[in-house]
Amino acid sequence: MSSPAHSKSPITITAVIPAWNAGRFIARTLQSVINQTRPADEIIVVDDGSTDNTAEVVQSFGSQVRYLHQANAGASAARNAGIKAASSQWIAFLDGDDEWLPDTLAQHESAIRNRPDLVWFMANYLLCSCNENYRALGHDPAHVDKLLHGQTSFPSYFFACSHQVFSWTGTFIIRRDILEEVGMFKVGLPRYNDIELWFRIAYRYPEIGFINHPLGIYHLDVAQSITRKYQNQTIFYDFLDHHIELAISCHQLDQLAPCVRYLLTSRMRGMIFQGDKTNIRHILHKYRPYLTGRFARLAWILTIYPPLTLLGCRILSWINRTFKFRKQIVRQDNPDTVNPESCGSLNQLPDQKSDKP
Repeated sequence: MSSPAHSKSPITITAVIPAWNAGRFIARTLQSVINQTRPADEIIVVDDGSTDNTAEVVQSFGSQVRYLHQANAGASAARNAGIKAASSQWIAFLDGDDEWLPDTLAQHESAIRNRPDLVWFMANYLLCSCNENYRALGHDPAHVDKLLHGQTSFPSYFFACSHQVFSWTGTFIIRRDILEEVGMFKVGLPRYNDIELWFRIAYRYPEIGFINHPLGIYHLDVAQSITRKYQNQTIFYDFLDHHIELAISCHQLDQLAPCVRYLLTSRMRGMIFQGDKTNIRHILHKYRPYLTGRFARLAWILTIYPPLTLLGCRILSWINRTFKFRKQIVRQDNPDTVNPESCGSLNQLPDQKSDKP
């Protein structure tokens, strides 16, 4: 385990920002970092082979931003390049189309000084579908408060995940030496790049600090092609299998298992709405020990006659849309429909009773 840093020693923070064809949004992103009440000690943008004007926009910020370019290799490779180039003790992540709120780094530094024994922190955040003038908190603060029991950290990241507190990459700040120790982001992984790394950190350093206050804006109305491109369920199974094996080797399967259960049940609900009998039965066969008996029995029943189940799901969706019981928002495919200046009023936080989308 690492030795805690002295609470009075200087704290340095590098903002690492991967960007791919983010020309329309990167200025907004960088301005949110430059406008921090506690300035970043270093801002690094790693251009992952953009073919638009990303380089021109970033370089227009001059010496305030360090610009790196690499051939297109994906977000993991870009983040790793930024980590390797950083000179600060702490790395804070932000994507090239999202934003930080003005006190993000100030809140991070305060949390680090209050808990110098911890090596990583995450926080609440805002989800924004700006074109629809819709905002919501990523996590219900009351729910998080109950889980924290007056503390400033979760006993483990796996505990947080099993209670649906995954957080968003743009709220994470992690000691650079810890990222180097666990091997940084896994290059070539089509999906789950961030949570895959968080799991590897959690095996060695389970406790994670949490700031129950939104620190950033996760934009839903910009292109996010990676989540639409890689829908092959095999990627999901490989991810789970890899970490089940790791957890067993680390004697931490008991900690990981509730997280696996949540990931599986969430995925299966989507499969039920798609009438995907094959993959539901595959999960019931292969991962049955991680599911509750009640949920497994219900899933099996719903796959007996998929057309009827699918009809029922469509009726429920129609009722949901018609009566607006729950508003669904997703990232849009076409970034040309998005106004990159449309969230200027987001310093006004939403009602904390907002539903998570």
